[in-house]
Amino acid sequence: MSRFPPCVAWCLLLVAGFLRLADAETVWETGRFADEASHGLDIEREGAGGVSVVNGCLRVSGENQYARTTLSRSFTGAPYPDEITFTFAPVDAEIGGRLVFRIHNVDTGASLSVMRSSANEYAWTYGEDARWTDWKRYMPVYPAVGLDGAVTVRIEKVSADAFQVFVNDQPISDEIKNPALKAITRLTVVAEFKTLFDLVSIRASARSGGQGAAVANDVRPTRVSLLAPGAEPTPTNPNANGYQIAYFERGYSDGMTDPARRAEFVSVLRTLNPSALRFPGGTWAYWYSDVSPKSVAAFARLKDAPYWTKQFSEFRWSNDDYFLGICKELGVAAIYQLNVGTWYDVKTDRAYRLAPFDRRLKEGLAAEQVMQSDQDVGAVDIAPEMQDVNTSFMKDATAHAARLARKAKALGLKVVWEFGNEDYVNFQPETYVRQCRAFYDAIRAVVPDAQFAFCADSDSWSNHAWSTAVYAQLVKHGMTDMAEASVHMYLTGGGGGPRGTGKELYKATRNAWNTLRHMHDGWRKRLAKAGLGGARLSLTEYNAVHIVKNLTGGPLEHSMGRALGEASVWPDIVGRFNYIVFHDLIRNGYGHGTWFSRMHYMPQNPEGSRYMLALDGKVMSVMHRHAAGKIVHADEFVVVSQARGSLLISIGNPNPAGVTHEIRLKGVEAYRDWPRQPRAVRWQSLVAPDIGTPEHIAVEITGQMKGDVLTVSVPGYSFTHVAFPLR
Repeated sequence: MSRFPPCVAWCLLLVAGFLRLADAETVWETGRFADEASHGLDIEREGAGGVSVVNGCLRVSGENQYARTTLSRSFTGAPYPDEITFTFAPVDAEIGGRLVFRIHNVDTGASLSVMRSSANEYAWTYGEDARWTDWKRYMPVYPAVGLDGAVTVRIEKVSADAFQVFVNDQPISDEIKNPALKAITRLTVVAEFKTLFDLVSIRASARSGGQGAAVANDVRPTRVSLLAPGAEPTPTNPNANGYQIAYFERGYSDGMTDPARRAEFVSVLRTLNPSALRFPGGTWAYWYSDVSPKSVAAFARLKDAPYWTKQFSEFRWSNDDYFLGICKELGVAAIYQLNVGTWYDVKTDRAYRLAPFDRRLKEGLAAEQVMQSDQDVGAVDIAPEMQDVNTSFMKDATAHAARLARKAKALGLKVVWEFGNEDYVNFQPETYVRQCRAFYDAIRAVVPDAQFAFCADSDSWSNHAWSTAVYAQLVKHGMTDMAEASVHMYLTGGGGGPRGTGKELYKATRNAWNTLRHMHDGWRKRLAKAGLGGARLSLTEYNAVHIVKNLTGGPLEHSMGRALGEASVWPDIVGRFNYIVFHDLIRNGYGHGTWFSRMHYMPQNPEGSRYMLALDGKVMSVMHRHAAGKIVHADEFVVVSQARGSLLISIGNPNPAGVTHEIRLKGVEAYRDWPRQPRAVRWQSLVAPDIGTPEHIAVEITGQMKGDVLTVSVPGYSFTHVAFPLR
């Protein structure tokens, strides 16, 4: 039993070191915490974590393994501290997880970290750049008797280029040489997993005047010509920021019955600046009906149904009304995939094929041999995908599509009606276009100017036989007014080289796009030659370079390397296609194919923390804003876009060392609200300790504005941006 509360006991620790600190200058300290003050700490929560004030301490809690709370403080000018003391106390007997105390130089990426993994075990590590290194050493520490569980971790600069770590005044390291850590410009406390402890205080002091400075960076000049005042910026691509929603993913479908989850989901989705949503989700279009949740089990009984229809317990069903309502609430376009291939009949509780899936017919078997109007096909000697055909339900299916079109029209939604998905897998060209025409007629009867998208892909990027035949069939059936030619591009298909590390992933993404970037020219030429030149080319499924298979589910999936690689090619992609739909928006938590997601759903977390953007999601939410403006400059690192009344600049740094950028904005001084005097500018930055990890912190970085030049020093492994009013 403790004789003192933790927040009282810590005073004894401070007294023990009073003489040593008597000559120290306090640069900053938290003091006693109060409800209305954070004492200059930035607080970021992920998962089921919380922060509250209890008895003058900052109580940090985490309910499960996904909880993560980051507390941080930046030092933007001299005197910089050369000693940081963290005082904390476990509320329970043990902290179930780990605490990491870290000091940084954000310009160079240099850092030194101390980890508490148990009551008596600590470890330390350091790096001279932002690349992560393994923990150097684990040391047993035995807190002094009578201190009632309160612990101090002190990181002290002991010479010009060396530090030492102490726990309760016991040294747990020798001198740690780190010449790149000349100035401490940031401190961080990270609490991970199931945790409950009190942060009593943090004190940053300078015993030697703290006049250290950050290591000088490389200087990279950039010249940008802005539009003149009064010119109307034409958006580079207002349709680029699309996301595919798989109807069964619980992060989406749970909101259909829980208004609180729907509101939380829509709120987080809005931060991604979406322009369109595609539904019911790629291949799943042919295994979906909005009539009843029983339809899933019926589809599962079809001979070649996908695995997830048979293991549906971990998913949920949703309907069209929910999807259309979310599109309406967000004010985005709906890309609705029409199910031209299958149908669920409520009366018989059975799923049927509306036409033979005849793309893979057995040799010598014609589609007409299995076409039936009033009965099922036998399963004697035909392929599974040719069974369960009943074309009599076409009337019900097209009538349902017409009803859906009336709903969307009543809501005032912009809709692109997409025929199926990757149909070169399912149908012969003649069968596919015949199905499309029936749905085309039904919807056009309701919405005469309805827009449609058709599958313009083929078996491979070098074999165009299937798509060429489809183009000819569309012309034959009088469907030359197609609005969108739907193609799919995953940059993994472009190779790009090895991708087993964050650095390789970044390079592979850029290399793959460089290989594939001219493919759209070939698509356009073939469309024009076929008489479909009015169809815009849209990427209705898109994703960046995938990691190697044996690392799926690991940190690389949402690492800084993946995020910066995708951001660097984005300005070129948005200028070449119309709709661009990322596959996919959300997955049910970590793992579970999370490469295909921007957002994670943690249903066990408390309200307000059930939806989390991955690191690449946070980066691409900024890049999406570029697509909605006029991109006036883009290179591998710096992107500048103008919108009406504003200017957005982003900078990616995939390298370990910090870089200083001098961005000259030609013509900016003609704008009346541009400052005429030098001033400081606050940039927002996401900084990772390594290019191969999703771990990151959000910081503010101070830059300078002088005349038409913006100067900012960005950290290694970072994504930094700033927005200005420009009128």
